[in-house]
Amino acid sequence: MTRPITHLKHIAAALALALPFAAYTPAAQAQTQLRVADSLPAGHFFAERGMKFWVEEVRKLTGNAITLQHFPAEQLGKAKDMLQLAMSGVSDMSYVVPSYVSDKMPLMTVSELPGLAKTSCQGTDAFLKLAHGGVLEQRELEPNGIVILISTILEPYQIYANKPIGSLADVSGLKLRTAGGAQAATIKALGGVPVNMAAPDTYDSLSRGTIDGVVFPTTSLLAYDLPGRLKTGTQDVSFGTVLLTYSMSRKRFQAFPKNVQEAMLAAGKKASLNVCEFLDASGASNREKIEAAGVKHFKLSDADQKKLAEASASARNEWAAQLERRGLPGKAVLEAYLDELK
Repeated sequence: MTRPITHLKHIAAALALALPFAAYTPAAQAQTQLRVADSLPAGHFFAERGMKFWVEEVRKLTGNAITLQHFPAEQLGKAKDMLQLAMSGVSDMSYVVPSYVSDKMPLMTVSELPGLAKTSCQGTDAFLKLAHGGVLEQRELEPNGIVILISTILEPYQIYANKPIGSLADVSGLKLRTAGGAQAATIKALGGVPVNMAAPDTYDSLSRGTIDGVVFPTTSLLAYDLPGRLKTGTQDVSFGTVLLTYSMSRKRFQAFPKNVQEAMLAAGKKASLNVCEFLDASGASNREKIEAAGVKHFKLSDADQKKLAEASASARNEWAAQLERRGLPGKAVLEAYLDELK
């Protein structure tokens, strides 16, 4: 009898040692580490309040199904390459700005047109409806094989210059950084010289004198440490805006279980609104910080506001017309976005 009892004791001891590992092994196997690439500086609000917020929400909803490996500040590639990084599998998820890849995502830039959304959340809410089950998903995201997980339309952009200006007439001849598209067309219509470039390049470009100023929102101006290189900025108008996203290839997204896909989308909407609420709540304090650095804000006269409205309307119409000439539904997408803004 001693040998069977001893044998059973050995089995019991082995099971006691194995149980803690058995309890955690399935969870560890199910956990996926996401490689996330972006071009944003460390601590940028969109990464902190968007992407990292999203990761934590997905973890809550799925029982810690994912972990994060973050590559900020263009560690995996330049801003213009982020879409390709996601499509090629170099990253699982990338920071994609549609205006940087407008050749592949021209319809998405409807959200960036001047004179439309008055707040970040107004624009973000309208865009989310078009990108998830709406015309943008059907006509652009699905054909490109992309799923947008987090998306926020920034606050209306202002002009900031490294010299004193007080009216739209002073914009004439200024070389101003824009994100391209209709934003560039608006600056050109006002007599300025649009210089299309990614946000990370603006600091050095101002230092070298390549540009005279930027078309930027207050939050980004602070994120890229630009106020000390500028003197004047407009206030309470719209020179367009920019859509920021964290996106994933459809193929990669569909590789996850259905419950994880649903969690990612639900968390994405929550994260998108978390960012826009932060932006809308920060406007006044941002202006104070910018003014403390020596920048003077000014408001356009009634005549200048009318001039800007006309230039903005012209830019929107030309945006739609150019897409129609390419066989794309520019007018329908613009009308859909305007309807959602209401």
